[in-house]
Amino acid sequence: MIPLAALASLALTASTTAALVITPAGADSTTTIGGSRTIGATIDGALLSSGGTSSNILTETVGNAGSAAHWLSASTAMGGSTTSTTEVLTFTLSEASDVDTIHLWSYNRAERTRGVKTFDISFSTDSIGTAIGSLTFPTTITGATLGDFTMGSTGTDTSVQTKTFANQTGVTHIRFTNLTTFGSTSYVAISELRFGSAVPEPTTTALLGLGGLALILRRRK
Repeated sequence: MIPLAALASLALTASTTAALVITPAGADSTTTIGGSRTIGATIDGALLSSGGTSSNILTETVGNAGSAAHWLSASTAMGGSTTSTTEVLTFTLSEASDVDTIHLWSYNRAERTRGVKTFDISFSTDSIGTAIGSLTFPTTITGATLGDFTMGSTGTDTSVQTKTFANQTGVTHIRFTNLTTFGSTSYVAISELRFGSAVPEPTTTALLGLGGLALILRRRK
């Protein structure tokens, strides 16, 4: 028989489970510089202090120097405005998920004005195998609603910035459009990003299960 004290300990451990962090399974951009600076570099963890492998990826930082493993657009991506781009980024999730958060590590190299300041974010619930060009994105949250990101700090490590929005259910693809920079009119860049969900976590299920088990054991006594 499991002692009730042990059950309490298990419950305490379960209650510390972090919210779900979602790493996209794939990424696509309409333009890129190429080499190591493709859109896939934003989801591979290469720039993160522990390579994205720590128990809590949101504590990891992006260093100022070293690897060029970030996404950088070609100058042909830039639009007519002095701070906006016609670039379109599309991220494919590994399965349909609830999404209500974006975690973004700003571009913080010397040309930090290339980092993204705002963008519109759209959501698709089309099947995972749908071709990029055939996807539909019925729901959009504008950059004005999402709010501005902060420019990366040159010379220091950059921590994650997290923004939340209305929960979107059954999401399979996420798209960024209308990107703006901090002033660069030739390039736009992102270091790393992830998405997240704060709805039904292992914590909730675990605690309910442990509570039920405790009641059963009390009755048996």
